[in-house]
Amino acid sequence: MKRELGIARCGLACCLCSENENCPGCQGDGCKDKDFCENRRCSAERGLQGCFECNETGCRRGLLQKSKPLGFTEYVRKYGKEQLLDRLEENEQAGVVYHRSGIFGDYDEYETPEEVVHFIDTVAQPYSFRDTSHLTDGEIMLRVNRLAQGDPARRFLPAYHFDICYPDGTAIGNCDLRVGHNGKTYLGGNIGYTVFPPCRGHHYAAKACRILFGFAKEHGMKYIIITCFPENTPSRRTLEGLNGKMLEIAPLPEDNEMYREGHREVCVFRFDLA
Repeated sequence: MKRELGIARCGLACCLCSENENCPGCQGDGCKDKDFCENRRCSAERGLQGCFECNETGCRRGLLQKSKPLGFTEYVRKYGKEQLLDRLEENEQAGVVYHRSGIFGDYDEYETPEEVVHFIDTVAQPYSFRDTSHLTDGEIMLRVNRLAQGDPARRFLPAYHFDICYPDGTAIGNCDLRVGHNGKTYLGGNIGYTVFPPCRGHHYAAKACRILFGFAKEHGMKYIIITCFPENTPSRRTLEGLNGKMLEIAPLPEDNEMYREGHREVCVFRFDLA
């Protein structure tokens, strides 16, 4: 994958294109069809990098009539170019082929942009869980409660579920780590935690998160997303105390399980793992 070539104005993945290995990509004005591309002309006239920056989400000009570029465009609108590039790179490593027959590949198998977006996030891979015996800071330790393989159909990532314990094994709460990123973890987070009421006030949730940050790095993760409800002041303070960057207060879609429980939005925090 040539990540530096990025995403074309129409949404296609120049970074994965195999049609011309010497092409500098759409953003470098290298496409042989640039003079005829309606998406290039329209976005350039509007001062945009591409259709993904345009507010006309119902537009189907040019290549946006096709499910793959439209699906990629909608993915960037929702999650950003960097997350799309991350997913495309991971999918390529997992065996997904962008150009399998001519200019057609695995992403062309879907009829709707929604199906393309779903496929980007849900490539199935058997997951090998790692040893967890070292997950302690001396004051608390994380003890595996259960392990959960990913479920692509439900957009669930592989997950570790832990009891937060004192060194003597007494459980004082629980936490989990979902490995990887997709649209579901952007709203639900990679890490969740609960500390039992009698044990609160000692920053155990923050300490558990710090342990999980190191464990996530062992899995090659470059950043972690943790979310909380805006009205949950203690949790929000915990995330701020961990130096998280709040990206936004994101609305929950109506099909989200948290929405069905009565919540309408979440604070999305990002933690870069140095």
